[in-house]
Amino acid sequence: MLPNNFDRRYITQYGDPEKLFFLPFIGEFGCYLTTYVHDIYRIEAKEKVVAIRPLHKVLFPTATELFYDWDLFVDDIRRDGTNRTRGPKRFMRNMMNRIIKEYPKYKDYTFTSPFFSYNSRCLPYSGFDLERLTAIEDKVDFCICTRNRLKKAEKKNLSREYWEELLSHFPKYKVANVGEKDTSLQDLKGVTYNSWDYHYSLFDVNCSINLIQNSKVVITTNTGGLHLANLCGSDIIIIWSNRGMLAHVQTIKKNNRIILIHQKNIKDIDFVAKVIKAYFKYPDTKLIGTGLTDWSDYEKTIDLERT
Repeated sequence: MLPNNFDRRYITQYGDPEKLFFLPFIGEFGCYLTTYVHDIYRIEAKEKVVAIRPLHKVLFPTATELFYDWDLFVDDIRRDGTNRTRGPKRFMRNMMNRIIKEYPKYKDYTFTSPFFSYNSRCLPYSGFDLERLTAIEDKVDFCICTRNRLKKAEKKNLSREYWEELLSHFPKYKVANVGEKDTSLQDLKGVTYNSWDYHYSLFDVNCSINLIQNSKVVITTNTGGLHLANLCGSDIIIIWSNRGMLAHVQTIKKNNRIILIHQKNIKDIDFVAKVIKAYFKYPDTKLIGTGLTDWSDYEKTIDLERT
């Protein structure tokens, strides 16, 4: 059932507290993973019905039922965070009414809209291990997440030229570009595989998970792929970071290596390449400790002279 201090503003209909129906999430993919996916995993109830895309089944191992009969498209430019404040709540209520009418078995369920957010005081921490997927057997040295969204493009996107110059430092490495095709850079020089080459849907998250699981590390900007890699327990090198990033990614996993590239060094592609090479050359070295919160400690940790 829902925690006592769950935000009641996001209850669309009160019903049986042990029968929960989660309406679909329409915000950004990263927020989807760090709030909606993770919270539903931890909320306990006898019945948990979740409205999702069919290809996201692997993200909801504790759901008792998955619901696919819904359609609510939101342009990428309008997907901002959890869409909590600007989300189309009226559409959610109309969707709920339509579902109850067409599927009367849900009439006594408690319906929640997807605008709630994680509150560490109301939900206990619990590990989240994704199912190990084996459909794709191709092994890769590292994955990259090449964010190419319209939202906050100047702040969070890295250019095609940036990625191709970075990859030119690793000509013998097998590299997979993972993410949603429409919001990623396509046809990059230096990329061996693309996650969307394995399927014919808009975004089969299983393909991205599979390639991440088959790689040694994920190199990414601040984007949804970062949080997917974190959910997989993968090592991560983040080429975009602020003071709160380390604590943010540690909300889900605490045993993987998180390497932050300081913002002042992001434009120095040679420096970024050295950090990646150091990761592969010294797999046991502590390039960064997962408990560091102070930038001065962080800067003292990386020893690039060894590369």
